[in-house]
Amino acid sequence: MNYETAIELAHQRMREIGKRRSEYHIEPVSIVGTRAQQKEGEIVIKAYNEYYYLVNYQIYYGFSIISDTGYFNADDYTQNTYQEFTGLIRIIKNNKFWNVNAANVQLANKQSYTTITQELEMIRTQTVRAIDFIKVTIH
Repeated sequence: MNYETAIELAHQRMREIGKRRSEYHIEPVSIVGTRAQQKEGEIVIKAYNEYYYLVNYQIYYGFSIISDTGYFNADDYTQNTYQEFTGLIRIIKNNKFWNVNAANVQLANKQSYTTITQELEMIRTQTVRAIDFIKVTIH
């Protein structure tokens, strides 16, 4: 689902629950969590008056999203539900590497001894790949 589809879906869902456009706000959000959450492997979002719609699901890997209303596994689509999440949302790392935090592949794949300089470069170039949502906040 792309951004445009997620926005239209959000408007439709708000109409279904009886909300007028003046009663909610739509915005794109990117979730990466804190360094501690990335290391722990779990990001928790309390979205009790909010709906999150996952966008570009096909580019993600290594995590699951579990909420009061939905389930998404980035590596296995067989059990996934509709990509709308609300309530307590937990983004949980499934594998050694996940979308949110991945080291520089060129340096990480070296089989030889790594120097301290190379190790620092791996840390410095560590990339953060956000998980993107369309967020709807009900006023």
